[in-house]
Amino acid sequence: MKDLILLVLNITAFACGLGAVASVLSYFFGWTIRFKGAEVPGDLRATAMFVVIGAVAGGIVYFATRKRSQNQPE
Repeated sequence: MKDLILLVLNITAFACGLGAVASVLSYFFGWTIRFKGAEVPGDLRATAMFVVIGAVAGGIVYFATRKRSQNQPE
């Protein structure tokens, strides 16, 4: 179950990163970028939200999957 939740969070982080890049490109170059009929907002507030949500999801995945150092006394 933990692996499924981490997979969903990892996909969310990737999608938000992709959305942030597309949103910045749309804002600065005035492009109309669409994914399956849904337009990517060319707005800096939307970009900031993509970055924040992606960072939170990525941070959760990072801290949940990192291995703890095992300091064993000799």
